[in-house]
This record gives sequence, structure tokens and C-alpha cells, in this order.
Amino acid sequence: MPKPLTRLIDILNWITTHFDQIGIESPRRNAEWLIEHVLNIPRLELYLQFDRPLSIENRNQLRTMVRQRAAGVPIQQVVGYAEFYGLKIIVTPDVMIPRQETEILVEKILQNHPNAKTILDIGTGSGCIAIALGKNLPNCKMFAVDIERSAIAVAQKNAETNGVEIQWDCQNIFQWEPENKFDIIVSNPPYIAHEESQNLPQEVRDHEPALALFADKDGLQYYPRLAEISAEFLHDGGVLWVEIGGEHHVEPVQKFFEHAGLLNVEIFFDLTGIPRIMKAEKSTTPQSKD
Repeated sequence: MPKPLTRLIDILNWITTHFDQIGIESPRRNAEWLIEHVLNIPRLELYLQFDRPLSIENRNQLRTMVRQRAAGVPIQQVVGYAEFYGLKIIVTPDVMIPRQETEILVEKILQNHPNAKTILDIGTGSGCIAIALGKNLPNCKMFAVDIERSAIAVAQKNAETNGVEIQWDCQNIFQWEPENKFDIIVSNPPYIAHEESQNLPQEVRDHEPALALFADKDGLQYYPRLAEISAEFLHDGGVLWVEIGGEHHVEPVQKFFEHAGLLNVEIFFDLTGIPRIMKAEKSTTPQSKD
């Protein structure tokens, strides 16, 4: 950042141009986010304070953050948080950054199950799903599990910050069974096939945890186990909700669900028209498997 620049608007424009020149997506929003964070002001205030001079400390902090972002560190990791369903979620390199499409998963559950009493979030990561659900369903008891203790630690901080009580467990779901039954089981599991890693943006591939992104068996590794757990540990009439990787996952995931005895499989699409969410129900009466 050139040293003579001190006014907010001049620094904002310089960072925007710099980010645009090096190919960062949404350069203006990235620049705004950094300045909002450093000055601790909302976006609207930023545009009401264009002539505000930034202190040396502010400018030095911005220089450091601009270098990090230019080096490919995701903007959410640079500022230390992401926005998810109206909540501020702490993110670190130990957890996957919450995605906009995952908000659809939360929205569908809230729309369809406003009276849910117990929800289990499998592979909770930052805790964003469980926290968003718990925040909007104050009478629902929330449970969450993840294999990584470092992820659980981040999720616990997020729950505390957002005032949501959640019962946490650190477990490998392939070697674990819940102690309770649930109205809803939800999961955004790793679903990117390992061979697709080179197609990902470098900032995702290099800075987000591989364990939260990639899965064996063409990205389908976790769905049979999720179906098994749901068939046994959902209450009768309970519902499993999952995020999937797109059209190529619809048919095999549906077969996993049906093989486990789950019924009424439905598919929901993200804002780009890609199949992104699937749900299946546990029957209220015993079903025989084919």
C-alpha cells in the first residue's frame, strides 16, 4: 500500500484495484471487508466516512492483511470470521469456511421442522449449522459431533459467542453410535472426490482442511454411514438432511438412503440450479429391506 495514502476512500480504491489486478474475485467486497474489520465499523459506516484519515496502526494492519489476502489466504481466515445465516462464525485453518449454499440446508430444516425437539449435526466443523439451528429453535436440544478436536474447539467458541447451548462429542462416526434418538439428523459431510482437488480454487485447496473437503468413493464415502445412523437413531418419522456434491450424487445417495430403509427422498437445488440438498424420512411403521 503506497505510504502517502491516508484517507479511507483512497485506501479502499487502492486495495480494490490491487486485488482486481491480481485476480481476486469480488475485489471491492474484499477491500471493504478488510477495512470494516480493521476499523470495526459496519459497511454502511464505511461509506459515510470516506474522508476519515486512517492511523498508522490501521494502515500497518491493513498492509499485513492485504499481503495475506494477495497470497491466497481466504478473506474469512484473514479477518478471522465468516457470516452465516446472520451470525458471525469464527473460522481458522482447522475448519471449513461456511458456504452460502449451506444456509439453504438450515433454511429448509427451519421451514419444515419448527417444532423439532432434538437435532444431531454430524461433522459439525465450525458448528455453523448446529448454531444457526439452535439460535432459531430455542426449545430444541442440539447435539453435534466431529472427528477433529481442533474443530470442536472452534465450534465451542462459536456457540458461546452466539449464545447457543450444544452438547459436543469428538468421534469417528464409522466407530460410533449415538446415545440418544433424534427428530432430525443433519450433515454437510466431505463430498469432493480426491481426484477433483486440482479443479478447486487454490485458496480452498491450500488453506482449508482436506479432511473437511475430500471423501473416498467418488465423494460418497460418508453417505451410507449417515443413512445407517439415521435408520437406527432417528425417532419414527424423523428426517435426515444432507448436503451433496451435485447431480452425480443424487442417484447413489438415494440408493444408500433406500437401502437403509429410509423413505420419501426429496432433492432441493441451490441458487445456481445444482442439486445440493437431499432429505429422507424414517418410516413410522417397520419397513422390510429389498
